[in-house]
Order: sequence, then C-alpha cells, then structure tokens
Amino acid sequence: MVKNLVSTLASIVFILLTACSAKADDVITLSHGGKQRTFILHVPVSYKGNVSVPLVLNFHGYTSSALQQGLFSGWRDKSIKERFIIAWPQGIGDSWNAGAGCCGSALNQGLDDVDFARSVVAHIQASHKIDERRIYATGFSNGGALTQRLAVEATDLFAAAAGVAGMLLVPAQPKRPMPIINFHGYRDVTVPYAGNDVFPAAQVTLKKWSEANQCAGAPITLALSGTGKCESYLSCKDDVEVSLCSLEGEHVLYLNDRNIKIPDRAWAFLSRFSLVNGVSTTSIPRRDRPTTATSTPPWSVWFLDYQVDGRQIQGAILPSTH
Repeated sequence: MVKNLVSTLASIVFILLTACSAKADDVITLSHGGKQRTFILHVPVSYKGNVSVPLVLNFHGYTSSALQQGLFSGWRDKSIKERFIIAWPQGIGDSWNAGAGCCGSALNQGLDDVDFARSVVAHIQASHKIDERRIYATGFSNGGALTQRLAVEATDLFAAAAGVAGMLLVPAQPKRPMPIINFHGYRDVTVPYAGNDVFPAAQVTLKKWSEANQCAGAPITLALSGTGKCESYLSCKDDVEVSLCSLEGEHVLYLNDRNIKIPDRAWAFLSRFSLVNGVSTTSIPRRDRPTTATSTPPWSVWFLDYQVDGRQIQGAILPSTH
C-alpha cells in the first residue's frame, strides 16, 4: 500500500513537472529479449540537435522505478544545468540482474540487463546527436550494483561510472581500466557499509577496483563535512581514477546528513573522462592532480575545482577538451 501511494505521488509530481517544462520527458518503449521494456528520456531544452551532447543512464533501486529515480536522485536538474541528455531505464519487476544474489525478478529470470542498457543507448543514439565518447552510467542500490556490472562488462560503451549505495557483485575483470566513483553511507543497513553475507564491504569494492585498474600506492583521503571522506587512487593504469566517498547517511544517500549533492560530485568525476580509441582519457593530466589532500585551494573542493596551468576549472571540464 505504501509503495502504491509513493508511486501515485511520484506520478503526480512527474506530470506536474513535465507539464510545466518547455520540453516534457518521454516514456519510450522498445522490445528486448522478447519483452517490452521502457525508459524515461529527458532532453533538456538547450538541446538543438546540431551539437553532440553527453548521455547519462541512471538506474533505479530494487522495488523502486525509473520514475521515482528521476524524481529524487537530483540528476534531472543536473542534466538541465550541464546540458546533457539523461535516461532512466525501468527494470523488470522493479529490479536489475546485477550479479551474485541481486536482485529480484531480473536475477531469477537471468535477464541480460547489460545488453538492455546497450539497447537503450542505441535507441537514443538513433534519434539524438550523442557524443559517443561521453556516455556514462550511474545508479542507486540495485541500480548502483548494475552500474558496477556495466563498468566491468560494457567498457566499450561507457567512459566512466558512478555508483550509489551499491556494491560490485561480479568479478572485477574489466577489459580495460575503468574510471569509477562510488558513494556509500556509513549507516546503510540495506546494503551495509561493512558488508554482509550477500554484499561485500564498501572498502572491499574499492580495493577490488583499485586492483582491477592497476592502481599504485595508497589512496589520497580528502575530509568532507563531519566524518565524511573521499578516498581516491589517482595513479592507475591509463590515468583512470578509482574513488570511494563515505558519507554520513543511510541507504537513500541522496538525502545524506550533510546535504552533499551527489549528482554534482558524480558529474564532476564522470565528465572528466572521455572514451577515445577504447581508452578512457581524462581532461586532467596526472601531473596536475594532487599528491596529497589539503584544505587549501585548489583542492579544497577536490571534485569540483581543478587548477590546470594556472587556470581554475569549474566542474573539472577543460573548455579545450569538451
């Protein structure tokens, strides 16, 4: 009953938002694996079709939906501000097959949700001008775990990935080094920070990704508000990065204690990477990255501000590159 009420309220808000928008979101249906699958597509009004733009796929959590993820994750506003197209795919039975033990109908039916993600991207590319170098994956909980699976199994398509409250549930064997950032709440009891019989600990996932990407040395740690922190490996093969941001919060981490805007930090990470000739290249050369975490400029807001060759770069996007 509660779920139905939430879904009804979400639908009302969605209708109000799209009715007030100059360009309403579309619900797209496509056939995949003998099933009719859907996704919600948001194209910002800034898109004119004459310039290629980035694409972000944002995956909902278990028992949630594409509609709900679009409403509470904050990525719709980020899409408008940064002028990229975003899609919220819908899982069968409100679930995704993210790997061992997770989750629901998608897992039980052995659905190929990695291929479904590919189909969503291809469908959008057929009707919109997408920068194929800048396609990214993000997601929450079960969707965060699927994001990690995509980072392993779809390295030819996605330039970088950002998971929220989801762990790596498949072997960490990407075909190439893959940039990834994860966000996890200390007080998460659904997907515990310290792990359980189903989910590995957040720190274990960080270690697996650092090993998969052949990162050297110890991670740099940046203190955030309260006890929050971001740990980042910056010396990895092909100059990719691996990060874990541990925040004061529970499972629905978009509503964390310190009001840290996850889409802002995730986009600042993702948008620095482009897929060029099968390799994720970064707009921030290794020589310009920090070697220690400090509380003074230019690293005081590490993921949001970079100083390169004397220039302060907001959002870590180099005008000459993107």
